[in-house]
Amino acid sequence: MKVTAVTPSAAAANPSHPDHARWVKEQTLKFEMVHAQTVGMSARAAEVNNTRQLERLANRKQRLPKPKSKAPRDKRLHVDDSARLFGGTDDQIRELHGVTARPAPKRKTPPMPPCKLCRVCVWCKRAIRVSHIGVRARQQDLRARALQDELNAIMIAAIRCRDYRDAIGRELPFSRITGHDVDRAVTQGIEWVCDRSIPFMGQWR
Repeated sequence: MKVTAVTPSAAAANPSHPDHARWVKEQTLKFEMVHAQTVGMSARAAEVNNTRQLERLANRKQRLPKPKSKAPRDKRLHVDDSARLFGGTDDQIRELHGVTARPAPKRKTPPMPPCKLCRVCVWCKRAIRVSHIGVRARQQDLRARALQDELNAIMIAAIRCRDYRDAIGRELPFSRITGHDVDRAVTQGIEWVCDRSIPFMGQWR
């Protein structure tokens, strides 16, 4: 079964267009997928990051109106002012305000590749070639655009757990694999695309 990336029309870039939300999701997902390959994250992690960013955007749009301005503060000396003026500690001041100190949540950062972008290993060369394909696709190079569409189709097939077959019949069985096998299959598909760029972009390995 061949999976083909179906994207909204260019008119969907208009916020008033019915498919604008879908257009925004497709555009942000492309950037997340390229970023995921660059830092060594899985396609599923890229989809989760994209969904989280879109939820944050929606929450900002639905933010409640700003509360009315507070009444002017009484210029007389307050208890918290007294604590600060007479040497109150930060803990005492927080207690007066009823503030509970909590440690900041720890955030997991994407692991860096062992080579730290050496530009010599296969991992780096693959990421660089994918980036160059994207640049030439944006410059309206039809051959590069076709390869970029295949990269997008591979990512979508991996996310939706659907088998993917490339233009010359090679298959990636995403419906029958899980875990690290999915990441390896995505890498294999990307290398197939990179190999097909050799005739007009030169060797990449």
